[in-house]
Amino acid sequence: MTKADLHRFVDDLEKDGDLLEAVRPKATGLAALVAAANERGYEFTLDEAKTYINR
Repeated sequence: MTKADLHRFVDDLEKDGDLLEAVRPKATGLAALVAAANERGYEFTLDEAKTYINR
């Protein structure tokens, strides 16, 4: 689990349309988005994602 992975995931989503299109159908909620990111090798938790959003 790293905050760096969360930031990298957000940056990659902005830059990589293929990643965005792969994750979009699975992103039915924040927990599902985190799970989809984790399936692709990004390691961060739901709590970290919530903190990132609420900053």
